[in-house]
Amino acid sequence: MAEGHNKPEVESTSVPVVVFIEPSNNAVRISFKIRKADDLERAFAQKHLKVVMIRAETYLILMRKPFRVRAEWRGIDMSFLVTNFHTEQMLKYKLADFVLHVIEVVSKEITLNSLTYHARARTLAKSADFVLPMFVSR
Repeated sequence: MAEGHNKPEVESTSVPVVVFIEPSNNAVRISFKIRKADDLERAFAQKHLKVVMIRAETYLILMRKPFRVRAEWRGIDMSFLVTNFHTEQMLKYKLADFVLHVIEVVSKEITLNSLTYHARARTLAKSADFVLPMFVSR
């Protein structure tokens, strides 16, 4: 899966996520952090990832708490640990597809929640019933 180095590799620096891959003798740790534009997206990410982490036992390779050891790993949102037992029991391409799918779904959910929230706020602000008290003439 990854070459043997003593430092983790940054495999992807695409817009929604940064992925760290740290190989060892019998396992690979895959950690990622989702780029969040503002405090609202941070809050949505925290809530959504909390729900996913609660169900970590159902996803055999998902770690309950993200792995944060190095300074550059601050802000890691989710970690997967794929051991040699997982690669022997499961199909390797399915494991990779699962990790990519989870990253895509989490990123899409956070973005969708943020867009929905802003659209609802915009609709509320444009409605005739909503007037800020400080702008009402007396």
